[in-house]
Amino acid sequence: MKLILVFTNDWELYGDGSGDFFEIQAEPMKHIIDLFDKYNAKMTFFAEIAQQLSFRHNSKAYPKFAAICETWENMVKHAIERGHDIQLHLHPQWIDAKYIDNKWLLNMDKWSIAKLNRTECSSFIMESKEYLENIGQQSTSEYRVIGFRSGSYCTLPSQPLIDCLYSNGICYDTSVTKGWYHNNLYDFRNAHSNVKPWYFSDNYNRSVPKEHSKLMEFPIYSVKKSHSLLLKKFSPKLYYQFFFGIKNIKKEIAWQVEKEKIKDIRYPKKNRKLRKGILTKLQLFKKAILKSDYIQLSYDDLPASVFVKEISKLAKLKGESYLPVVAIGHTKDIHNTDNLENILKQLNHFPENQVSYMSLTEAYNFFSEGSIDK
Repeated sequence: MKLILVFTNDWELYGDGSGDFFEIQAEPMKHIIDLFDKYNAKMTFFAEIAQQLSFRHNSKAYPKFAAICETWENMVKHAIERGHDIQLHLHPQWIDAKYIDNKWLLNMDKWSIAKLNRTECSSFIMESKEYLENIGQQSTSEYRVIGFRSGSYCTLPSQPLIDCLYSNGICYDTSVTKGWYHNNLYDFRNAHSNVKPWYFSDNYNRSVPKEHSKLMEFPIYSVKKSHSLLLKKFSPKLYYQFFFGIKNIKKEIAWQVEKEKIKDIRYPKKNRKLRKGILTKLQLFKKAILKSDYIQLSYDDLPASVFVKEISKLAKLKGESYLPVVAIGHTKDIHNTDNLENILKQLNHFPENQVSYMSLTEAYNFFSEGSIDK
C-alpha cells in the first residue's frame, strides 16, 4: 500500500474572534512553510476568509487592520508560490462582525454555515471564493479554489450546503471525521470510511457513483480508541504506554503539556463555544475514567511517535493501490513546530515507496482521474 500523506491546516483566529494574528497565524505559517520545504512535503492551508473580509471592511475605521490584511494576503501568495495549497474555510459567525472596545463581537447565532438560508449561504461562499482566487491568481494564473472545509465541521442540514458548494464550483470537501457527532451540527457516525475518499451527492456520509455525485469527500483520518482522560492528565507517560504502546517520549509529552498551557492563556476554556453535548458531572467523570471514541490524526494533539505509529499501521495494509491519508492541525493551537518537525523526521525514515506527500488539490486531481476502491 502506497500512502499519500496529506497535511492540512485550518488557518484562523479563535472561534470568538480573539487571538493575535501575527502570533497565531502569520509566524506559524511561515515556520510551517520553511519546515515543509526542508522535507519536500506539502501543506494545504484552509484559510478562514470571512475573518479576513471583516478586517478589510473595518480597515478604514481601524488603520492597524491594514497591516494585518496586507500580511494575510502576502502569506497566501507566499504559500502558493512555494508550491503549497490554499483552500476555503468558512466560519459564518464573522458575517457582520463588529469591532468594539478593542474586541471582535461575532454573531454566534450564525455558528453553522449549513444553517444559513440558501441565498445567504451561496452568496457567502461565492464572495469568499472570488476573493481568495483573486489573491491566489496574483501568484499563478492557474490557481483555483475547489476545496472546502466547514468551520467547526458544521454540515447539518447537508443538502442545502452541498448544493451551494456545488453551484459555486467546489469539487471536494474535507469536513468529515468518521465517528464524530455533535448535537445537530454534524453527524459522521455512519461515514462511509475513516480514510478512503468517496463521492457524495446529498449526504456527506453516503457514497454514490461518480456520475451521480456532486463532490468528493476526503475524510480526516480517525481511529477508534479506548482511553482514559484522567490518566492522560495525571500520568501521560502511562497513558501513551498503556493505550498506544508508545514508550520513552518524555520530550514529546513535555511539548504537549507546554502547548496546552500556552493555549489556555491565549484562549481560556470558558471562551470556547463548541462542546460535544451537555453532560452531568457524573457522566463527565465516568467518561474521563474510560471512554471509547474516534481520535483524529492531528499533529497538534498526538505526540509525534503516536502520529507516526498510526501511519505505520496503514502502510502495512496489503494492496498495490494508493491511499490518501488526511492529517489536520491549526496554527492557533501550537506554540512552535517542534512536534511537526519530529513527525517529518520520523517519516523521513520510511521507505521511499511507502509514503509520499501531496496537497489536497493534487490528491483530488490524482484520485478523480482514476477509480476509488469501494
